[in-house]
Amino acid sequence: MTILKNAVYEIDGEVWKKHSLNSHYQITFPIFEKYELDFLPKLLEWNDEGYIYEYINKPTIIKSIQATNIINQKMILEIKMAMDDIWKQLYQISIKNLEEDYFLWYNDPHLDNLIWLDDSKKLILLDIDCFEIGKCVPISFMNNFLIQNLESQFIMRKLCEY
Repeated sequence: MTILKNAVYEIDGEVWKKHSLNSHYQITFPIFEKYELDFLPKLLEWNDEGYIYEYINKPTIIKSIQATNIINQKMILEIKMAMDDIWKQLYQISIKNLEEDYFLWYNDPHLDNLIWLDDSKKLILLDIDCFEIGKCVPISFMNNFLIQNLESQFIMRKLCEY
């Protein structure tokens, strides 16, 4: 067993994670099981204690940046476009599965919760139980949270070059 971070364990190619507080997993997980979503790791099991998903043997965005010191404007734009594609899918899932005017959205686009697959230009969201459902979606906040973190990493490295 490997501890990946607080309450997240990797065991034989699978990750067990305790549910986040106020998680909507009882609504979102059954919805996710209806779809093959390439932006989520494969959900294997879940119950009231937590959930298990397939381990993805790739570094998170922040770990990748820290290890390689590679981040550039092209990468930021590609990640932003991949997240836009995810927003589109979440919108379609919401229309088909939720009550009118309710929407599904990802609440934790921290760089340590995301994996960027540069070869396929795909973004993977790791904290599967960090999806929210609501009538009010903080779109600009979520986009800014992701993009500002990426740009901060980029700018810090550019400033260090001088």
